[in-house]
Amino acid sequence: MLDIKAVLFDCDGLMFETELISQQIWKDEARSGIYFTRRFLINITGSGGEELNRYLSSIQRNGLV
Repeated sequence: MLDIKAVLFDCDGLMFETELISQQIWKDEARSGIYFTRRFLINITGSGGEELNRYLSSIQRNGLV
């Protein structure tokens, strides 16, 4: 039986390169006819939760989506 002393969660992408995966997911979604600019991908990289919701709401209000 394993005697686990600790568990490590990589929530900010420092140990594993998750930004490229996230960007690829957004690009895959774009295949449905939505175009995402490089600026959009840069702005969402590293954000999540409330921060991402605020950004998406702001660009929708400004007619950028």
